Amino acid sequence: MSAQKIVVFHAPGKTPSSYDHNIGQLEGAVHFDLPVGTKDFASNDHVAKSIEHLPHAILFDIIEGVDYHSLVSYLDGQLKDSRPTMLGMVDNALEGKPCNVLTKLPLDSYLGTDWDKERIQHKLQTFIQHKQHNEDLQEQLKSTTDTALTAMRAASEIGLLMQLVEWLQESSSTDDVANALFRLCGSMELTAYSLIVDNTRRTYFPHDAVHEAAKKIMDEALTSDIRVLSRNRILVFRLDYLVLLVTNAPWEDQEKYGRLRDILLQGAALAEAKARTITVNNLINSQHTQVTSIMDMIKSVSAETQMYARDIMKNLSDELHIAAMTLDLTEEQEAKLLELSSDAFESMEVLYQNSDALEHHFHSLISSITAVEALTKNEVKKTEPELESNDDVELF
Repeated sequence: MSAQKIVVFHAPGKTPSSYDHNIGQLEGAVHFDLPVGTKDFASNDHVAKSIEHLPHAILFDIIEGVDYHSLVSYLDGQLKDSRPTMLGMVDNALEGKPCNVLTKLPLDSYLGTDWDKERIQHKLQTFIQHKQHNEDLQEQLKSTTDTALTAMRAASEIGLLMQLVEWLQESSSTDDVANALFRLCGSMELTAYSLIVDNTRRTYFPHDAVHEAAKKIMDEALTSDIRVLSRNRILVFRLDYLVLLVTNAPWEDQEKYGRLRDILLQGAALAEAKARTITVNNLINSQHTQVTSIMDMIKSVSAETQMYARDIMKNLSDELHIAAMTLDLTEEQEAKLLELSSDAFESMEVLYQNSDALEHHFHSLISSITAVEALTKNEVKKTEPELESNDDVELF
Protein backbone atom coordinates (compact mmCIF):
# COMPACT_ATOMS: atom_id res chain seq x y z
CA MET A 1 0.00 0.00 0.00
CA SER A 2 1.24 3.53 -0.76
CA ALA A 3 2.26 5.99 1.98
CA GLN A 4 -0.61 7.10 4.17
CA LYS A 5 -2.33 10.40 3.46
CA ILE A 6 -4.25 12.10 6.26
CA VAL A 7 -6.42 15.24 6.26
CA VAL A 8 -6.96 17.09 9.56
CA PHE A 9 -9.86 19.59 9.81
CA HIS A 10 -9.02 21.64 12.92
CA ALA A 11 -11.18 24.16 14.78
CA PRO A 12 -10.88 27.84 14.01
CA GLY A 13 -8.14 29.45 16.06
CA LYS A 14 -6.00 26.32 16.00
CA THR A 15 -2.96 25.80 13.82
CA PRO A 16 -0.94 22.74 12.85
CA SER A 17 1.43 23.61 15.70
CA SER A 18 -1.45 22.97 18.12
CA TYR A 19 -0.97 19.25 17.37
CA ASP A 20 2.82 19.07 17.44
CA HIS A 21 2.79 16.63 20.35
CA ASN A 22 0.93 13.90 18.42
CA ILE A 23 -1.02 14.47 15.19
CA GLY A 24 1.38 17.09 13.89
CA GLN A 25 4.10 14.43 13.89
CA LEU A 26 2.14 12.01 11.69
CA GLU A 27 3.65 11.35 8.28
CA GLY A 28 1.50 12.47 5.35
CA ALA A 29 -0.83 14.74 7.39
CA VAL A 30 -2.15 18.04 5.94
CA HIS A 31 -4.22 20.59 7.90
CA PHE A 32 -7.28 22.61 6.89
CA ASP A 33 -9.79 24.84 8.71
CA LEU A 34 -13.22 23.39 9.45
CA PRO A 35 -15.97 25.01 7.30
CA VAL A 36 -17.95 26.64 10.10
CA GLY A 37 -21.42 28.10 9.52
CA THR A 38 -21.77 27.07 5.85
CA LYS A 39 -23.21 24.27 3.72
CA ASP A 40 -21.68 25.48 0.48
CA PHE A 41 -18.83 23.01 0.58
CA ALA A 42 -18.32 22.98 -3.19
CA SER A 43 -16.96 26.54 -3.14
CA ASN A 44 -14.89 26.07 0.02
CA ASP A 45 -11.21 26.06 -0.91
CA HIS A 46 -10.12 23.93 2.05
CA VAL A 47 -12.74 21.24 1.36
CA ALA A 48 -11.77 21.16 -2.34
CA LYS A 49 -8.07 20.72 -1.50
CA SER A 50 -8.84 17.95 0.99
CA ILE A 51 -10.68 16.06 -1.75
CA GLU A 52 -7.79 16.53 -4.23
CA HIS A 53 -5.45 15.03 -1.61
CA LEU A 54 -7.33 11.68 -1.84
CA PRO A 55 -6.73 10.85 1.83
CA HIS A 56 -6.88 7.47 3.53
CA ALA A 57 -8.32 9.07 6.68
CA ILE A 58 -9.96 12.40 7.62
CA LEU A 59 -9.83 13.73 11.21
CA PHE A 60 -12.34 16.30 12.48
CA ASP A 61 -12.21 18.56 15.52
CA ILE A 62 -15.63 18.23 17.16
CA ILE A 63 -17.09 21.68 17.82
CA GLU A 64 -20.45 23.36 17.62
CA GLY A 65 -21.50 25.31 14.54
CA VAL A 66 -20.42 22.71 11.97
CA ASP A 67 -22.96 20.67 10.01
CA TYR A 68 -21.01 17.40 10.20
CA HIS A 69 -23.82 15.39 8.59
CA SER A 70 -23.79 17.52 5.45
CA LEU A 71 -19.99 17.76 5.39
CA VAL A 72 -19.44 14.01 5.73
CA SER A 73 -22.17 13.31 3.17
CA TYR A 74 -20.53 15.72 0.70
CA LEU A 75 -17.10 14.17 1.21
CA ASP A 76 -18.55 10.66 0.79
CA GLY A 77 -20.11 11.69 -2.50
CA GLN A 78 -16.90 13.21 -3.83
CA LEU A 79 -14.69 10.32 -2.65
CA LYS A 80 -17.10 7.47 -3.31
CA ASP A 81 -14.58 5.48 -5.37
CA SER A 82 -12.21 5.31 -2.40
CA ARG A 83 -14.02 6.45 0.75
CA PRO A 84 -11.60 7.46 3.55
CA THR A 85 -12.03 6.58 7.21
CA MET A 86 -13.81 9.43 9.07
CA LEU A 87 -12.60 10.01 12.66
CA GLY A 88 -13.59 12.59 15.31
CA MET A 89 -11.04 14.19 17.68
CA VAL A 90 -12.31 14.72 21.24
CA ASP A 91 -10.61 15.80 24.45
CA ASN A 92 -11.23 14.90 28.09
CA ALA A 93 -13.37 17.97 28.81
CA LEU A 94 -16.61 16.11 28.12
CA GLU A 95 -18.58 18.75 29.94
CA GLY A 96 -17.67 21.15 27.16
CA LYS A 97 -18.89 18.78 24.46
CA PRO A 98 -22.51 18.01 23.65
CA CYS A 99 -22.64 14.25 24.19
CA ASN A 100 -25.75 13.82 22.04
CA VAL A 101 -23.80 15.31 19.13
CA LEU A 102 -20.95 12.84 19.59
CA THR A 103 -23.25 9.82 19.51
CA LYS A 104 -25.16 10.92 16.43
CA LEU A 105 -22.32 12.07 14.19
CA PRO A 106 -21.86 9.95 11.01
CA LEU A 107 -18.24 9.07 11.86
CA ASP A 108 -16.47 5.73 11.91
CA SER A 109 -14.82 6.23 15.30
CA TYR A 110 -13.10 8.74 17.64
CA LEU A 111 -9.63 9.35 18.97
CA GLY A 112 -8.45 11.51 21.86
CA THR A 113 -6.53 14.70 21.32
CA ASP A 114 -4.35 13.83 24.32
CA TRP A 115 -3.24 10.50 22.87
CA ASP A 116 0.40 10.11 21.98
CA LYS A 117 1.60 9.76 18.42
CA GLU A 118 2.12 5.97 18.61
CA ARG A 119 -1.42 5.29 19.81
CA ILE A 120 -2.96 7.53 17.15
CA GLN A 121 -0.74 5.98 14.46
CA HIS A 122 -1.71 2.49 15.57
CA LYS A 123 -5.43 3.28 15.42
CA LEU A 124 -5.12 4.94 12.03
CA GLN A 125 -3.16 2.00 10.63
CA THR A 126 -5.77 -0.39 11.99
CA PHE A 127 -8.57 1.45 10.22
CA ILE A 128 -6.56 1.81 7.00
CA GLN A 129 -5.66 -1.88 6.99
CA HIS A 130 -9.28 -2.88 7.65
CA LYS A 131 -10.37 -0.64 4.81
CA GLN A 132 -7.76 -2.13 2.46
CA HIS A 133 -8.77 -5.64 3.51
CA ASN A 134 -12.42 -4.88 2.79
CA GLU A 135 -11.53 -3.47 -0.61
CA ASP A 136 -9.50 -6.61 -1.38
CA LEU A 137 -12.42 -8.79 -0.32
CA GLN A 138 -14.78 -6.78 -2.50
CA GLU A 139 -12.39 -7.15 -5.44
CA GLN A 140 -12.13 -10.90 -4.88
CA LEU A 141 -15.90 -11.14 -4.59
CA LYS A 142 -16.30 -9.18 -7.82
CA SER A 143 -13.76 -11.40 -9.59
CA THR A 144 -15.44 -14.57 -8.28
CA THR A 145 -18.85 -13.25 -9.25
CA ASP A 146 -17.63 -12.38 -12.74
CA THR A 147 -16.14 -15.86 -13.10
CA ALA A 148 -19.38 -17.46 -11.93
CA LEU A 149 -21.44 -15.30 -14.30
CA THR A 150 -19.13 -16.19 -17.19
CA ALA A 151 -19.51 -19.89 -16.37
CA MET A 152 -23.29 -19.52 -16.15
CA ARG A 153 -23.39 -17.71 -19.49
CA ALA A 154 -21.24 -20.41 -21.09
CA ALA A 155 -23.48 -23.14 -19.66
CA SER A 156 -26.54 -21.27 -20.89
CA GLU A 157 -25.04 -20.94 -24.38
CA ILE A 158 -24.19 -24.64 -24.51
CA GLY A 159 -27.71 -25.41 -23.32
CA LEU A 160 -29.20 -23.32 -26.14
CA LEU A 161 -27.10 -25.11 -28.75
CA MET A 162 -28.01 -28.51 -27.30
CA GLN A 163 -31.66 -27.53 -27.45
CA LEU A 164 -31.19 -26.48 -31.08
CA VAL A 165 -29.60 -29.85 -31.89
CA GLU A 166 -32.64 -31.60 -30.38
CA TRP A 167 -35.03 -29.44 -32.43
CA LEU A 168 -33.03 -30.12 -35.60
CA GLN A 169 -33.08 -33.88 -34.97
CA GLU A 170 -36.87 -33.72 -35.03
CA SER A 171 -36.89 -31.65 -38.26
CA SER A 172 -38.00 -33.34 -41.48
CA SER A 173 -38.19 -30.32 -43.81
CA THR A 174 -36.49 -26.99 -44.41
CA ASP A 175 -39.52 -25.33 -42.81
CA ASP A 176 -38.76 -27.22 -39.59
CA VAL A 177 -35.08 -26.21 -39.81
CA ALA A 178 -36.00 -22.52 -40.19
CA ASN A 179 -38.45 -22.72 -37.29
CA ALA A 180 -35.79 -24.33 -35.07
CA LEU A 181 -33.41 -21.48 -35.91
CA PHE A 182 -36.12 -18.91 -35.14
CA ARG A 183 -36.81 -20.58 -31.79
CA LEU A 184 -33.11 -20.21 -30.95
CA CYS A 185 -33.24 -16.51 -31.88
CA GLY A 186 -36.49 -16.05 -29.97
CA SER A 187 -34.94 -17.45 -26.80
CA MET A 188 -32.40 -14.61 -27.05
CA GLU A 189 -35.08 -12.00 -27.88
CA LEU A 190 -33.82 -11.55 -31.44
CA THR A 191 -35.84 -10.89 -34.60
CA ALA A 192 -34.54 -12.90 -37.54
CA TYR A 193 -35.12 -13.91 -41.17
CA SER A 194 -33.50 -16.74 -43.09
CA LEU A 195 -32.80 -17.90 -46.62
CA ILE A 196 -32.34 -21.62 -47.33
CA VAL A 197 -31.14 -22.97 -50.70
CA ASP A 198 -32.96 -26.22 -51.50
CA ASN A 199 -31.11 -27.71 -54.48
CA THR A 200 -31.21 -24.60 -56.72
CA ARG A 201 -34.37 -23.03 -55.30
CA ARG A 202 -34.20 -20.18 -52.76
CA THR A 203 -36.81 -20.14 -50.01
CA TYR A 204 -37.29 -17.23 -47.61
CA PHE A 205 -38.51 -17.72 -44.05
CA PRO A 206 -40.92 -16.95 -42.45
CA HIS A 207 -43.13 -17.58 -45.47
CA ASP A 208 -44.79 -14.44 -46.87
CA ALA A 209 -43.34 -12.34 -44.02
CA VAL A 210 -39.95 -11.29 -45.40
CA HIS A 211 -39.91 -7.74 -46.74
CA GLU A 212 -38.02 -6.82 -49.89
CA ALA A 213 -35.16 -5.08 -48.06
CA ALA A 214 -34.43 -8.23 -46.03
CA LYS A 215 -34.57 -10.36 -49.20
CA LYS A 216 -32.12 -8.05 -50.92
CA ILE A 217 -29.67 -8.20 -47.99
CA MET A 218 -29.79 -12.01 -47.87
CA ASP A 219 -29.46 -12.37 -51.65
CA GLU A 220 -26.40 -10.12 -51.71
CA ALA A 221 -24.89 -11.93 -48.73
CA LEU A 222 -25.33 -15.31 -50.44
CA THR A 223 -23.21 -14.18 -53.40
CA SER A 224 -20.50 -12.53 -51.28
CA ASP A 225 -17.37 -13.98 -49.68
CA ILE A 226 -18.09 -12.51 -46.24
CA ARG A 227 -19.04 -15.09 -43.62
CA VAL A 228 -20.25 -12.69 -40.90
CA LEU A 229 -21.37 -9.12 -41.58
CA SER A 230 -22.24 -6.79 -38.68
CA ARG A 231 -23.40 -3.21 -38.86
CA ASN A 232 -24.92 -1.86 -35.66
CA ARG A 233 -28.23 -3.70 -35.15
CA ILE A 234 -27.92 -5.68 -38.40
CA LEU A 235 -26.13 -9.02 -38.18
CA VAL A 236 -25.80 -11.38 -41.17
CA PHE A 237 -24.40 -14.94 -41.20
CA ARG A 238 -23.67 -16.43 -44.62
CA LEU A 239 -23.08 -20.10 -45.26
CA ASP A 240 -23.12 -21.99 -48.56
CA TYR A 241 -26.77 -23.03 -48.35
CA LEU A 242 -28.18 -20.77 -45.62
CA VAL A 243 -28.26 -17.08 -44.71
CA LEU A 244 -29.43 -15.80 -41.30
CA LEU A 245 -30.35 -12.12 -40.87
CA VAL A 246 -30.81 -10.55 -37.40
CA THR A 247 -32.33 -7.06 -37.28
CA ASN A 248 -32.17 -6.14 -33.58
CA ALA A 249 -28.72 -7.22 -32.36
CA PRO A 250 -27.64 -5.57 -29.05
CA TRP A 251 -24.64 -3.81 -30.61
CA GLU A 252 -24.28 -1.31 -27.73
CA ASP A 253 -23.39 -4.13 -25.29
CA GLN A 254 -20.19 -5.45 -26.86
CA GLU A 255 -19.82 -8.40 -24.48
CA LYS A 256 -23.35 -9.65 -25.09
CA TYR A 257 -23.01 -8.85 -28.79
CA GLY A 258 -19.91 -11.04 -29.07
CA ARG A 259 -21.51 -13.96 -27.23
CA LEU A 260 -24.63 -13.81 -29.42
CA ARG A 261 -22.48 -13.77 -32.55
CA ASP A 262 -20.72 -16.95 -31.46
CA ILE A 263 -23.97 -18.74 -30.60
CA LEU A 264 -25.72 -17.72 -33.81
CA LEU A 265 -22.76 -18.66 -36.00
CA GLN A 266 -22.66 -22.14 -34.51
CA GLY A 267 -26.45 -22.41 -34.66
CA ALA A 268 -26.53 -21.33 -38.32
CA ALA A 269 -23.86 -23.93 -39.17
CA LEU A 270 -25.88 -26.68 -37.46
CA ALA A 271 -29.05 -25.59 -39.24
CA GLU A 272 -27.31 -25.47 -42.62
CA ALA A 273 -25.92 -28.98 -42.16
CA LYS A 274 -29.41 -30.28 -41.37
CA ALA A 275 -30.92 -28.42 -44.34
CA ARG A 276 -28.31 -29.94 -46.67
CA THR A 277 -29.03 -33.41 -45.30
CA ILE A 278 -32.74 -32.93 -45.90
CA THR A 279 -32.05 -31.70 -49.45
CA VAL A 280 -29.87 -34.75 -50.20
CA ASN A 281 -32.54 -37.05 -48.77
CA ASN A 282 -35.20 -35.45 -50.95
CA LEU A 283 -33.01 -35.83 -54.05
CA ILE A 284 -32.31 -39.49 -53.27
CA ASN A 285 -36.00 -40.17 -52.70
CA SER A 286 -36.88 -38.44 -55.94
CA GLN A 287 -34.25 -40.37 -57.92
CA HIS A 288 -35.33 -43.62 -56.31
CA THR A 289 -38.92 -43.00 -57.36
CA GLN A 290 -37.89 -42.07 -60.90
CA VAL A 291 -35.59 -45.07 -61.37
CA THR A 292 -38.21 -47.43 -59.97
CA SER A 293 -40.80 -46.04 -62.34
CA ILE A 294 -38.47 -46.36 -65.34
CA MET A 295 -37.55 -49.91 -64.34
CA ASP A 296 -41.20 -50.89 -64.08
CA MET A 297 -41.78 -49.55 -67.58
CA ILE A 298 -38.72 -51.40 -68.96
CA LYS A 299 -39.78 -54.59 -67.26
CA SER A 300 -43.29 -54.35 -68.65
CA VAL A 301 -42.12 -53.60 -72.19
CA SER A 302 -39.45 -56.30 -72.00
CA ALA A 303 -41.95 -58.93 -70.88
CA GLU A 304 -44.37 -58.07 -73.65
CA THR A 305 -41.59 -57.97 -76.27
CA GLN A 306 -40.26 -61.36 -75.19
CA MET A 307 -43.71 -62.89 -75.27
CA TYR A 308 -44.50 -61.60 -78.75
CA ALA A 309 -41.02 -62.47 -80.09
CA ARG A 310 -41.23 -66.00 -78.72
CA ASP A 311 -44.62 -66.54 -80.33
CA ILE A 312 -43.45 -65.14 -83.68
CA MET A 313 -40.25 -67.22 -83.77
CA LYS A 314 -42.02 -70.35 -82.63
CA ASN A 315 -44.67 -69.97 -85.30
CA LEU A 316 -41.99 -69.20 -87.90
CA SER A 317 -39.99 -72.27 -86.89
CA ASP A 318 -43.07 -74.48 -87.02
CA GLU A 319 -44.01 -73.13 -90.47
CA LEU A 320 -40.49 -73.63 -91.77
CA HIS A 321 -40.47 -77.17 -90.44
CA ILE A 322 -43.83 -77.92 -92.13
CA ALA A 323 -42.62 -76.27 -95.32
CA ALA A 324 -39.47 -78.33 -95.30
CA MET A 325 -41.52 -81.50 -94.95
CA THR A 326 -44.08 -80.64 -97.63
CA LEU A 327 -41.98 -78.92 -100.26
CA ASP A 328 -40.19 -80.95 -102.88
CA LEU A 329 -36.72 -80.40 -101.45
CA THR A 330 -33.71 -82.56 -101.49
CA GLU A 331 -32.60 -84.03 -98.22
CA GLU A 332 -29.63 -81.68 -98.11
CA GLN A 333 -31.82 -78.58 -98.71
CA GLU A 334 -34.33 -79.69 -96.09
CA ALA A 335 -31.55 -80.18 -93.49
CA LYS A 336 -30.13 -76.76 -94.27
CA LEU A 337 -33.53 -75.07 -93.92
CA LEU A 338 -34.17 -76.75 -90.57
CA GLU A 339 -30.69 -75.74 -89.41
CA LEU A 340 -31.42 -72.09 -90.24
CA SER A 341 -34.67 -72.25 -88.27
CA SER A 342 -32.91 -73.78 -85.27
CA ASP A 343 -30.10 -71.18 -85.35
CA ALA A 344 -32.63 -68.32 -85.42
CA PHE A 345 -34.50 -69.78 -82.45
CA GLU A 346 -31.25 -70.19 -80.45
CA SER A 347 -30.20 -66.59 -81.27
CA MET A 348 -33.52 -65.39 -79.92
CA GLU A 349 -32.93 -67.40 -76.73
CA VAL A 350 -29.53 -65.71 -76.29
CA LEU A 351 -31.23 -62.31 -76.76
CA TYR A 352 -33.74 -63.25 -74.06
CA GLN A 353 -30.92 -64.18 -71.71
CA ASN A 354 -29.14 -60.85 -72.32
CA SER A 355 -32.41 -59.02 -71.65
CA ASP A 356 -32.79 -60.92 -68.38
CA ALA A 357 -29.22 -60.00 -67.39
CA LEU A 358 -29.89 -56.33 -68.13
CA GLU A 359 -33.06 -56.45 -66.07
CA HIS A 360 -31.18 -58.08 -63.20
CA HIS A 361 -28.57 -55.28 -63.40
CA PHE A 362 -31.31 -52.63 -63.10
CA HIS A 363 -32.79 -54.48 -60.13
CA SER A 364 -29.37 -54.41 -58.41
CA LEU A 365 -29.12 -50.66 -59.08
CA ILE A 366 -32.54 -50.07 -57.56
CA SER A 367 -31.59 -52.16 -54.52
CA SER A 368 -28.47 -50.03 -54.00
CA ILE A 369 -30.45 -46.77 -54.27
CA THR A 370 -33.03 -48.17 -51.87
CA ALA A 371 -30.30 -49.04 -49.36
CA VAL A 372 -28.90 -45.48 -49.57
CA GLU A 373 -32.40 -44.09 -49.13
CA ALA A 374 -32.88 -46.19 -46.01
CA LEU A 375 -29.61 -44.91 -44.55
CA THR A 376 -30.72 -41.30 -44.99
CA LYS A 377 -34.03 -41.76 -43.22
CA ASN A 378 -34.24 -39.47 -40.22
CA GLU A 379 -35.45 -41.88 -37.58
CA VAL A 380 -34.89 -40.74 -34.02
CA LYS A 381 -35.05 -43.73 -31.72
CA LYS A 382 -36.31 -43.10 -28.24
CA THR A 383 -34.11 -44.58 -25.55
CA GLU A 384 -36.10 -46.88 -23.37
CA PRO A 385 -35.55 -46.34 -19.65
CA GLU A 386 -33.63 -49.11 -17.98
CA LEU A 387 -35.58 -51.35 -15.69
CA GLU A 388 -34.73 -51.06 -12.05
CA SER A 389 -32.43 -53.81 -10.93
CA ASN A 390 -33.11 -55.76 -7.80
CA ASP A 391 -29.42 -56.43 -7.36
CA ASP A 392 -27.88 -54.78 -4.34
CA VAL A 393 -24.94 -52.62 -5.41
CA GLU A 394 -22.65 -51.15 -2.82
CA LEU A 395 -20.98 -47.88 -3.84
CA PHE A 396 -17.65 -46.89 -2.40
